[in-house]
Amino acid sequence: MNLRVMIEYFIINYGLISIFIIVALEYSNIPLPSEVILPMVGILATKYNMNFIFVLIISILGGLVGCLLNYYIGIKFGKPLLDKIIKKFPTTKKSINESYRFITKYDKASVLIARIVPVARTIISIVAGVGKMNIFSFIIFSSIGIGIWNLTLIYL
Repeated sequence: MNLRVMIEYFIINYGLISIFIIVALEYSNIPLPSEVILPMVGILATKYNMNFIFVLIISILGGLVGCLLNYYIGIKFGKPLLDKIIKKFPTTKKSINESYRFITKYDKASVLIARIVPVARTIISIVAGVGKMNIFSFIIFSSIGIGIWNLTLIYL
């Protein structure tokens, strides 16, 4: 079963909850390509007469849940976790280091900006947790960035 068929199956059978779960998984670093999934969600939402605003809100909430999971992981396991990720996946070193420098330099705005940059979109949550960014700022700026990214891809 290919990805498109699988996503369509879940949306037809489980509706908005499937969108929430798929987006939450993607934002929690499960390798699901939002660049492929979210445009499909938009097409299927139109095809099955789903309310676009509800679809967008559910996708933002799902993204936020995935981000908060990673934020908590960053707080709980800290820098040793980042070092372990880099050791296991050396190609992530550059992205993690850039995310850390970015968050140090731009603080809250870094989360918003990173949400629209591939790869950094998901890593920034762990880095923000490691850096113990204020949770309310994290939620607000993540929600805005997730909203921009998801709106763009769903509306395509």
